[in-house]
Amino acid sequence: MKKGDANPACAVCKYQRRRCTPNCPLAPYFPANHPNTFQNVHRLFGVSNVTKILDSLHSSDQKEDAMKSIIFEAEMRRRYPVHGCSVIIQQLRFQIECAHQELRRLYSLCLQVAACEEQLNNNNYNNHLNLDIGSGNGNGAAIDDKMMAMDDDSSAGIPHRRSEAFFAHSTASRKDGVGLGPQPLSPARIVHRPSSLPLTLCQPLEPLGLPLFLLNSEWRLSSLTMRGHVV
Repeated sequence: MKKGDANPACAVCKYQRRRCTPNCPLAPYFPANHPNTFQNVHRLFGVSNVTKILDSLHSSDQKEDAMKSIIFEAEMRRRYPVHGCSVIIQQLRFQIECAHQELRRLYSLCLQVAACEEQLNNNNYNNHLNLDIGSGNGNGAAIDDKMMAMDDDSSAGIPHRRSEAFFAHSTASRKDGVGLGPQPLSPARIVHRPSSLPLTLCQPLEPLGLPLFLLNSEWRLSSLTMRGHVV
């Protein structure tokens, strides 16, 4: 067996019709069974330019990466003679833009969901408040608790705030007919403040938002009087 048959020439040496030496710099990248790869690179770059690029690099990793890039660019130029690698670049940019549009669309949907969730929470809070107010129509326990809480605040020096919920409850319709509208006050239910009592001890019921006809029991009047609330 001849020596040339044991060590076939690489595609570069075969094209140049010369003997391929073991130290041939292009033999690892252009084997004899891949002549088309070398033809593409030679048509685009030329053998001398590829050799100069390899000589300017020192490490084997850099040379391998450079040859992969050269071979890939030559193959893309063969597939797309006009645009070459720019076709792949445009495709990647298009994919990135599609991903950005999808992210913006998802962000907009997240904002809409957050707004709907906030509105739903507000509606649930309002419904819960209405249920709390409606539960006091039977025995007035919820109103008494809120009145006691306001009394504690007044005793601590915290000014009362007008409660729209109590005012709405006072004018709301009830099954027993009480609260259908402003009710006339009987003289027995009107308690006047003594003129000798200091004004600092007088806490009017008007800031509570409660009409006097809700105080329909002697216990409520006595409890408010004991706490320093006199009308």
